[in-house]
Amino acid sequence: MVNFFAPWCFWSQKLVPAWEAVGRRLHARAYSQSFAFVRVDCTSAKGRDLCRSHSIHAFPTVRTYRGSVHAFEPYEYGREENVI
Repeated sequence: MVNFFAPWCFWSQKLVPAWEAVGRRLHARAYSQSFAFVRVDCTSAKGRDLCRSHSIHAFPTVRTYRGSVHAFEPYEYGREENVI
């Protein structure tokens, strides 16, 4: 699961506490080795290229990738810790 964000974006900033809390909880689970929960800063040099190649135009954009960079589902649910 990838959170494409911009540090200046209000909604990206609002998602940070929930995203980090869920990441900590997932890290403690047995299946955490088979699941990646990451953030990509679309304003950094590497992040800008990655976001451009994935056609990210709004922040935050959360996607779930399954086995391939081309096979993703947009995350369209709540952004609260207990929902993510």
